[in-house]
Amino acid sequence: MSKSFVLKFLLIIIGLSQITGVKCYAQNNELYALVELVLENSQLKNETAGYSVALVKNGHIVYASGFGLANSNLQVLATDSTEYRIASISKTITATIAMRLWQKGKIDLEQSVHHLLPEYRLKEKGAITPHHLLCHQSGMLHYSGNEETDCYHPYSELELLKYSVSKKTNYNPISALSIFEQQPLCFEPGFGYNYTTWGYCLLGAYLQRTQHKTYNALIIDEVTAPLEMMNLRIALPVNSKSQLAALHKRVKDSVCQAIGKGPEFENISYKAAGGGITANVYDLGKFIIGLTSSNYLADSTFQLMATPKSTSQNKPTGYGYGLGVEYQLNDTIYSHTGS
Repeated sequence: MSKSFVLKFLLIIIGLSQITGVKCYAQNNELYALVELVLENSQLKNETAGYSVALVKNGHIVYASGFGLANSNLQVLATDSTEYRIASISKTITATIAMRLWQKGKIDLEQSVHHLLPEYRLKEKGAITPHHLLCHQSGMLHYSGNEETDCYHPYSELELLKYSVSKKTNYNPISALSIFEQQPLCFEPGFGYNYTTWGYCLLGAYLQRTQHKTYNALIIDEVTAPLEMMNLRIALPVNSKSQLAALHKRVKDSVCQAIGKGPEFENISYKAAGGGITANVYDLGKFIIGLTSSNYLADSTFQLMATPKSTSQNKPTGYGYGLGVEYQLNDTIYSHTGS
């Protein structure tokens, strides 16, 4: 069975104008023309201000292109080098760090995280393990949860603001735990599935504490250095670069640049492990190449990561460790989105 990867991210930028900045690395002009045709007629044309695309084939990036605008106010064109917030694809990065450490025997996926992280107290419904965090079975809320259900409790906006103001040059997932530490669990860990960014933020804190390294150092050691991903980084204000696409939003049937203040505009690093990383399409292409290479992840490690995890009640979830898993005919599609 082949490994087919779809790592896709949908930015909060709506509407498309002109096509620009095309670079094609494929020898096959028919492939180039087909990709252009698909993109020209895709829904993205009417839903985004701009976007970038890369294609990987047989372990190589064969196509990279930018379309539309990265900044509509300044009329900056989107190119193959434009950097974006990759949002929840950050979870796949964190999961990969965990898998690399696991295959080296440096973490135990079934160990309670609480004894190493007293900053996140043991909850009434039970202990959480890295396994629960990786496959969204911890019972933790996704931000504040759903007001229409019993699974709702606001996170601390005050702690979020305090963190964002004080941590503009470095990311500390352990310090960020105060933002959501007071929230209860929705269910006993392992008994259900609830997609959660906070769960991956807790996982980032656990990895940092167990390895006695900063999360940023773990990204470098386990992801960016071995895969030569030159532009992937935590979305700290100090790391903001001119290549970073601006945020946009839809207003009725048009698009405009989103301008505002607060953590979501000024410092999203508080959720780096679950949704606060930036990268360009070359980085994501190299990441896909790494995940499909047994030199980077052993086949047995990838199999563990990419196998959908059922709950303790044998309910299927369609999610492995940081990867969505979908079966189509005789192939398997591994993917993650971010928005």
